[in-house]
Parts: sequence; structure tokens; C-alpha cells
Amino acid sequence: MKARIDYEKLMDSKVYTKACIRLKFPNETIVQVNFALMETIGDIYNFLKENIVANPNEEFYLFTSPPLKKFLDMKVKVFSENLHPYTLMHVGYPNIGKYF
Repeated sequence: MKARIDYEKLMDSKVYTKACIRLKFPNETIVQVNFALMETIGDIYNFLKENIVANPNEEFYLFTSPPLKKFLDMKVKVFSENLHPYTLMHVGYPNIGKYF
């Protein structure tokens, strides 16, 4: 009986395969991108460097708020950081000083 209840709970739970991440820049521009849950924070940085950021050599970082958390470990998976199903991440530039 307990196994059946556990099975029913599992069937009713939501299963996500992607994370919809909105990247907000200091000038209030927002870019929305879908990432697979098994992709890494490094993949998000690479996407920004290759497609969005004007100067790929420019230093930037990603963070969420609240609670304030910087994402600096490039090997951590999107799923592990609990960024699914939707997350707003901010793009900060150390030389601008808009964020922290």
C-alpha cells in the first residue's frame, strides 16, 4: 500500500527537463534562454560570451537575488543550483559597480 502511495506521489510530481533562465543586464535589458538541467553554469557563461556580450574578454559574473548568490563554480549543474523551472539571473560587471 505504501509503495502505491509513493508511486502516485511520484506520478503527480512535476518533472522538468529544462530551465528557463532570464539574464538581466545592468541597463535593464533581459534575455531569456532555455538550458537543459544537466548543463553547467560554465555553459551559461559561454553562451553569454559567444552570443551576447560585446567584448568576450570583458569580465562579468552571474548572480541571483534574493538571497544574494554569485555563481562562480563553472562545473556545477543547473539542476544542482535549483535554477529550474524559471530563474532571473543578473549579469554584473565589476568595473561598472552597478551591482556589488
